[in-house]
Amino acid sequence: MYINANRHPLLHSITNGAEWRTKDEFPAAPEWADVHERWLEFVEAKGELARFLPRLKKSAYQRDRTFSEIGIAFYLENNRFLAIIDWEPSGNGGKRASKWCRDQQAPSSSKSIMGSTPSR
Repeated sequence: MYINANRHPLLHSITNGAEWRTKDEFPAAPEWADVHERWLEFVEAKGELARFLPRLKKSAYQRDRTFSEIGIAFYLENNRFLAIIDWEPSGNGGKRASKWCRDQQAPSSSKSIMGSTPSR
């Protein structure tokens, strides 16, 4: 395991008590620990870290799915200029969607992009 408590404080705190801690070699390299720490800093800055914590501490499968969701949101906001405006907005019929984005390049635009998979 390549998690340094000083360099990766959020990732280190998630690791403590996680179900997957002894199940695999996550993260596989120090560079990946750096990436995951940046993703955690991103959701923490958005005020969403506490909501993700239970899923991040579950099985390796659930951890990986959750980091995939966070990584995609990080990419969209930082590389495609699509701001995450709500992580689980109510959709048609009260269903919850995974995330909504708004194009930051056209702030006057009301165009939004919805994540592809509804959550339950």
